[in-house]
Amino acid sequence: MPEIHAFIGSDKNAGKTTALLYEYQKFRLQGKQIVLTGIGINGESIDAYDGHSKPTILAHTNTYVITNPESANLLGPLIEIVKHLLPPRYSRPLVLIKMLAPAEILIQGPNEKWEFQHLKEDVNSILPHSLILLDGSIDRQFLGHSDICDYLYYCLYSSHRIPQRNKAKSQMRSLLLPLYNRSLPPIPKGSNWCGWDVKNQLLGFSDNPAFLDPDLQILLSQRPSPLHLLWLGGALTSKLAERLCAIPKLNVILEDHTLWQNVSTGKVKIPQHIWLRQKPALKKIYLREEIAWDDVLPSGCQIQNLYREATP
Repeated sequence: MPEIHAFIGSDKNAGKTTALLYEYQKFRLQGKQIVLTGIGINGESIDAYDGHSKPTILAHTNTYVITNPESANLLGPLIEIVKHLLPPRYSRPLVLIKMLAPAEILIQGPNEKWEFQHLKEDVNSILPHSLILLDGSIDRQFLGHSDICDYLYYCLYSSHRIPQRNKAKSQMRSLLLPLYNRSLPPIPKGSNWCGWDVKNQLLGFSDNPAFLDPDLQILLSQRPSPLHLLWLGGALTSKLAERLCAIPKLNVILEDHTLWQNVSTGKVKIPQHIWLRQKPALKKIYLREEIAWDDVLPSGCQIQNLYREATP
């Protein structure tokens, strides 16, 4: 099965594409079979987030690329069409091509989480030992989920602007949370949240998002709250985190780090006892510093600053 190496970042201009190109060149020198793909906010050549043209990438001979049919057609004899990736397996038509000569190309790919399993299956049928390098987006943090990526590269932007730097710090918190090593009571299938008392008696669960569910709001409003253990399989928002902080002995377990949406340009409130159930697939942090990063970073993870170090 192909490996997916996903590149996500804390903000625009965090250096995701620069990091991807660095790893691309390194893997090329190792003789790896590479597939380049990306995720777009609107799937077009113009980024709807900031209105700028999306950057092209120089794809070398024998590299495979996923893009839209229009971009592939522009290259004519420089490419070979390997496979069409079509609805309903994908939300829009895509094409897998092989580069017959070096050329600049706009890489594209799926936009939604459900499409990525199809992508892995389709690439596996042709290139089972390949590396899929996925250029991410700031609004697609779910790419770091273990169901999608095998290795996560996080691009951290230490901006001179305080709001952006605070946002990066609050996003980084999800990768710093400790793992919950105990066993949980059974979780009803399809739940977005599930809560137990101090004796592990089930108090409630729902397939509704936790931050909207009225039953959870009632449990959180009681004083003292009977909740002792709360598992979240859906988003932890800033407002929900604030409510959880009001229950000092509550133990909160996030299913994975991609559910952390407790992001703010100001001060972030973090529950006193909070863990991750799944370990992030974090491979490396790429640091871009306008000013020196003054907060903690995950231990045991390689940190690299491409803007200070030579690239291959």
